[in-house]
Amino acid sequence: MYKYNILFWTLFIASLKSFAQFTGGDADGNANGLLIQSTCPQLVSEFVFYGGNGDGNADGLLTQSTCTQLISEFVFYGGDGDGNADGLLIQSTCTQLVSEFVFYGGDGDGNADGLLIQSTCTQLVSDFVFNGGNSDGHAYGMLTQSSCPQLVSDFVFNGGNSDGYSFALLTQTSCPQLVADFVFNGGNADGYSFALLTQTNCPQLVSDFVFYGGNADGYAFAKTIIGGQGTWLGLTDDWSATSNWCAGLIPTLTTDINISTGVAFQPQLTANSFCNDLLLGTGTTLALNGQNLNIKGAFSGTGTIIGSTTSSINITGTGNAGTFYMSNASASEKTLSNLTLNRTSSGSVTLGDTLYLSTDLTLSNGTLNTSGKLRLLSTAAKTARIGQVTGTGNISGNVIAEKYAPGGLTGWANIGNPVNNDILLNWQDDFPTSGYNGSTGTAGGPFLSVFNYDESVAGAKDLGNVAATDATNTVPIGKGYAVYLGTGFTNTTAITIDVTGPVQIGNFNLPVSYTASTPSALATEDGWNLIANPYCSTIDWDNANWVKTNIGSAIQYYNADVQQYAVYVAGNGGVGINGATNFIAAEQGFWVKASAANPVLTAKEAVKTATNTTLAKSTSVLPLGYLKVKVNNTVGSDETLLRLDGNATTNFDDQFDALKLYSFNAAAPNIATVMNGATYCINAFDNTSSVTEIPLEFKAGTQGYSYMSFEGVSGFAQGMYVKDNLVQSVTPLNSDTTFSIFVPDISTELNRYSLVFNNVVTTISSYPLSKSINVYPTPAKDILNVDYSFKDMEVKVMIVDMLGNEILHEQLRNQHSSFNIQNLSSGVYFVKLMNGNECLGLRKWMKE
Repeated sequence: MYKYNILFWTLFIASLKSFAQFTGGDADGNANGLLIQSTCPQLVSEFVFYGGNGDGNADGLLTQSTCTQLISEFVFYGGDGDGNADGLLIQSTCTQLVSEFVFYGGDGDGNADGLLIQSTCTQLVSDFVFNGGNSDGHAYGMLTQSSCPQLVSDFVFNGGNSDGYSFALLTQTSCPQLVADFVFNGGNADGYSFALLTQTNCPQLVSDFVFYGGNADGYAFAKTIIGGQGTWLGLTDDWSATSNWCAGLIPTLTTDINISTGVAFQPQLTANSFCNDLLLGTGTTLALNGQNLNIKGAFSGTGTIIGSTTSSINITGTGNAGTFYMSNASASEKTLSNLTLNRTSSGSVTLGDTLYLSTDLTLSNGTLNTSGKLRLLSTAAKTARIGQVTGTGNISGNVIAEKYAPGGLTGWANIGNPVNNDILLNWQDDFPTSGYNGSTGTAGGPFLSVFNYDESVAGAKDLGNVAATDATNTVPIGKGYAVYLGTGFTNTTAITIDVTGPVQIGNFNLPVSYTASTPSALATEDGWNLIANPYCSTIDWDNANWVKTNIGSAIQYYNADVQQYAVYVAGNGGVGINGATNFIAAEQGFWVKASAANPVLTAKEAVKTATNTTLAKSTSVLPLGYLKVKVNNTVGSDETLLRLDGNATTNFDDQFDALKLYSFNAAAPNIATVMNGATYCINAFDNTSSVTEIPLEFKAGTQGYSYMSFEGVSGFAQGMYVKDNLVQSVTPLNSDTTFSIFVPDISTELNRYSLVFNNVVTTISSYPLSKSINVYPTPAKDILNVDYSFKDMEVKVMIVDMLGNEILHEQLRNQHSSFNIQNLSSGVYFVKLMNGNECLGLRKWMKE
């Protein structure tokens, strides 16, 4: 029995087209006020309210006013048991509703109260909307829209109490479009929500599978998003996805960002990103994910930024940029690689929590308020730095500056302090100090392990060493110290030294002085100053922005890796030995030598460099005009350097030469050159024509074998030789020349060798060596023949090895000798002719 109790048609109904409408009745298709239309030209529908009380009951199901068209298939296919609805659809001045399988269920499957209310809305397009009901798709006040032209959705609220239950799910005002697939596919068990999404003035929401779960997976209460473009919707975690932003627009430098909790995902950067103001609500996070965040506006909120060693923040704009907070969940999350501040109009930014910086802090304009929470990291790979500060750039507050010292041998090191108001105690908590020269010392008191230097003390250089008195001694910026650095007496693990205080920004006058001693012979001992890099950055000794008045070109600092002083001399391309370059690491102490009264040494911001000097090495290829001599043994090694410069003299030139400072380890080898009473580690002179012989001061330091090698021979001078004064031998010098020196008594090695030039070698004998001795065959196997042209003199003919040790000899008056060499080992040997103490000649040969 069909019932049309309240079917009411008003004026100007142009057309109603329907197939099998209200096929049910009380049991199957009962409807009270099912369809009320006013001046609506057309309704097109198939199987509308196919059921009734049992299957399709509806009260005030559809009310339309001035609506042009409703097109629907299988609308409210159920009823009380399957498709019950009260006030299901109320439309006013709405042009079109297109829907298939709307409210396919009912009390059991698709019950809805006030499901859809629209006002001045042009279109709703939906398939399978509220396919369930109490059990699967129950909803109250699900969708309320005002002045919204379009809703496009598939499978909206496919579940219900068990799978998709919702109250006042979506409320929109002045929103032009919602596009979503499978929204709230779950319910109590999977997608239950109360007032899940409330939007105001948001132009677009585009989403797939939003809140796919529920109590167990996607439960949400009263999630509210208020705002326009720049509001984070959090449908996924990708900052660069348009669907995650209200209005569907990825933020730019003009976009104000609002990130709040309650969304499914918090944002992560997937590319370098931009914003104006950034609001991080309480409990929210923004993961930089190895990218660069550029912010032009200001920070607000107490949400946190998740960093990493490859992430960066660049802050520009005008005025106060506010406070930002790094995540403190782990050391990595509180870390940035780079932080850049270029904030005009006396702008500033403040650290709200600990920030670790692994590479660079760049201050172009504006003030960074550290709040004592900035830490500059230092590792074996690199040390974070404060780059050249320009404009109005500044730092307010303490900085924690680290310096990594690698493990290996415990030994002396030259270090300094880059922060103000620091004391020795802040070093002592990073590495042990064995004592002070005062009333308060640590365990092991007799051994003093911390020294600074007083240049004004007259006499020999070493007299100026001043031991620290106690742990409360201040460590001023720019002052250098010699410390015995290590965690054990012989060997040390890696150490990270950290100091805390305000850092140096701007020009800095390093503490240098010159005090002349008497007699003048002590001039080489005067003017030594132990200073330190004043900045939290590597600096470049070759940079033109230094002010150097009466200051030599050499810098020297102790390199514990080779247990020698590393030395670099600027000018003429610059060159170093024992690992030194023109780059001086942060917290590195170093020696300079003043040459006259009133010296000045001023560092400027521009001397900073981005070069990392943790593992600094000297250049492997010497330029022309340089000769390096290196010795090494089981204890260590040392280098000395000669260079030709037309502006240098054979006396000490403070712009070209570096005087020798000896290893702290008495057992380590030392090599230097001696010229006109001065001992050099780097020795420059004009040319070899004015120099005939240069003594090498060689100290083996320990008995046994030492080895001497040469680099740069071919580019230095032609016809060079090494003279061994102990065995009276002369050896031609080339880049392959290596001496194996056996040292039975270290006291005999000091002046054993010298470098001589061709004009000196030819005067060893009145006979040219090229014509005086003939050795054959070479290589030889059994018999070696020696012919020589020395007449009327007693000649001792010897075979000596590479160390100068005598193997065989004959004392003859004739001009020929033969030696049985069958028992000799294969290798290189020399034939040496002696007349008393005079060496007549030397020839090299080879044994097969």
